[in-house]
Amino acid sequence: MTVKEAFAQREAKWDQEIGMTGSNYWKFERNVLPLRDFFRHLPKIFPPGGTIMFEGLEIGLSAKALYEEHPANYLANVSCDTIHPVPVSYHVAYTDELIRKLCLLVESQGMEAVFYHFKGYTKTEVIFSFHSWRNNLEGSLSLAGNLEESRVTSFANALNCATELVPFPHDMHQKLRRINQALSPPWWKRLARLVSSKK
Repeated sequence: MTVKEAFAQREAKWDQEIGMTGSNYWKFERNVLPLRDFFRHLPKIFPPGGTIMFEGLEIGLSAKALYEEHPANYLANVSCDTIHPVPVSYHVAYTDELIRKLCLLVESQGMEAVFYHFKGYTKTEVIFSFHSWRNNLEGSLSLAGNLEESRVTSFANALNCATELVPFPHDMHQKLRRINQALSPPWWKRLARLVSSKK
């Protein structure tokens, strides 16, 4: 699949996918995610048994087997953060056993062999999203803006990091549309390519 095709596919699926609702989200200041602490305190904002979507480009056999052992209790269309190359994704049930094995895999095989980004969601919306920047659990953590401040504060304090409620920087759907349009050549370039290909 080309870059153009990947962006066109993402835009076409937009209305079928769930995401964070509202115009604000909770932005966490800490860049390096303390993985074990994160999952240990996750019940403060996310229910056990909820669905987590893990995505990656180089997910190893051990991680694939683990994900397949813990199928999600419910599924929803959730967009991956990686657009191109198209990643592999797994939707799994959040349980203590899953997290224990997941942390061991990350510690022994590295993050990219287990996931690159992940999101937790209910049947109607995305509750949290971790978007990594590199292979050392460094990235950005966001929580849905409609979560109660007391719950978010309790979670942030447990992770020893600051958080604030901020507006989304842009309309992602509009951004995808603009990128897709930018990747589409004007009609005269398409005609020139067609004529050239028939010579």
